Amino acid sequence: MNPDAPDLVRPLRTASGAMARLVILCGALALAGWLFDAESLKRVLPGLTAMNPLTATVFIVSGAALRLLREDPAPPWKRGCAGALASFVILIGILRLAGCVLGWDCGLDQLMFADKLAAGPGLPNRMAPNTAACFILSGAALALLSSDGPGRLAWSQALALPAAVISLTALVGYAYGAKRLYAVGSFIPMAANTAAAFFLLSLGTLLSRPGQGVARPCVSAGPGGVLLRLLAPSTLVIMVALGWLRLLGERAGLYGAEFGTALHVILCWLVIAWLLWRVASALDQTAEVRVRAEERVRSYAARLEAANKELESFSYSVSHDLRAPLRAVDGFSQILAEDCGDKLDDRGRDHLRRVREGCRRMAELIDGLLELSRVTRREMRREPVDLAALGRAVARQLSGSAPERNVEFIMPDKLPVRGDPTLLRAVLDNLIANAWKFTGNRQGARIELGVCAKNGVEACFVRDNGAGFDMAYADKLFGAFQRLHSTSEFPGWGVGLATVWRIVGRHGGRVWAEGSVGQGATFYFTLGGGHETE
Repeated sequence: MNPDAPDLVRPLRTASGAMARLVILCGALALAGWLFDAESLKRVLPGLTAMNPLTATVFIVSGAALRLLREDPAPPWKRGCAGALASFVILIGILRLAGCVLGWDCGLDQLMFADKLAAGPGLPNRMAPNTAACFILSGAALALLSSDGPGRLAWSQALALPAAVISLTALVGYAYGAKRLYAVGSFIPMAANTAAAFFLLSLGTLLSRPGQGVARPCVSAGPGGVLLRLLAPSTLVIMVALGWLRLLGERAGLYGAEFGTALHVILCWLVIAWLLWRVASALDQTAEVRVRAEERVRSYAARLEAANKELESFSYSVSHDLRAPLRAVDGFSQILAEDCGDKLDDRGRDHLRRVREGCRRMAELIDGLLELSRVTRREMRREPVDLAALGRAVARQLSGSAPERNVEFIMPDKLPVRGDPTLLRAVLDNLIANAWKFTGNRQGARIELGVCAKNGVEACFVRDNGAGFDMAYADKLFGAFQRLHSTSEFPGWGVGLATVWRIVGRHGGRVWAEGSVGQGATFYFTLGGGHETE
């Protein structure tokens, strides 16, 4: 997987906003040209087609819509305004394209500067059919970008791409004097500044979400992203420039078509060779950086593994070494209570009781340390496991330990996954026992085991309707010896969920919880091996 390069996302999004401003500027300059009779603003160069005032107005609207959508996600009111502006663009494009196809004129082109439009030479200045088609594509792309439906971004970019191709083709046609590339039949051709504005609008739409969809490789830190950023601008500019220079030489009479074609091929070879050399150099640098990064990762992983093993060994040794003196303290306290209890007053006997209770609590903590150590040290194997069968076994065990409790267990017939059966049994032991404990004061207690789609992934869950917890302290749930309830209210030492966290982590998954005070809790977990298919 190629991670995004975060330092490129913001500049590209800024570039998208700048392109939106340039589109607005193109439209505003064309309108100013019509207002003040400035031919250079209307048509860029003498003899070229002037941008129609309606086209200029729609460009201002399109640029404004793109500017409103530069945030990701954009606020609802901005998305609403952008959607309305995009709908206007689509409507104008459909009306004008229908007029070109059906041969009728709805008069939209003459709403502004009608007298100046009528006095112009040549064909009546109307919106060209390829211009209308590009407005339909660009407006639809902006409308989808402003919506929140599934797949909206992919469809938006799929519509922006052909508009970019049409406009770029028209620009190349103007550069080479090939009218067929920017004109459709006998209709008025797309203006040069119109083609430039469409290219900016389409490119700005594509780059407005640079980390997603078609534009994702633009910010990729992998070889593909490096090659795209290296080759795309150079190829586009250099190849167009070479073709233009060849054409100029032929028109100036410096050489004929044969020599010009051969020269163009040779120059293309040289340019491609230079680009390949740059690609090879960039790939070599990327490979060297990756090798160094992998070496650092291996070094860190080796040190981390050594530290973990040392910590596990320390925990295991300390846990065992603590047991002997702890048993001695507890044993002599018991002997003292039995042999000398009648010689002690109530206060002395209470002190002995507290000593023995402290020993019991310490023994439970040591058991927790040993359990965590065993989870980490145990060799893991993966095989098909039915979580539902494991869950029912845990439920039978808990129900047998307290037959007076009436708890409803809800479990599927099958829940196939891949993992270590012993470790996954420990996961359900802890999660279901946790739910059993925290529904102890609930009438009509219910514990459910199942699977659902959560945050875009398939996750198993254990849900209860017990005491719940405050989500503000959810980050403490899976820490060793961390508790959100007092031991007097609910017994335990905060080891079970830490064990679950470690087991799920060893499976390559993750575990998290949701809940609210008095409304129960749900513990979700994923497994790196995924679910089995039937």
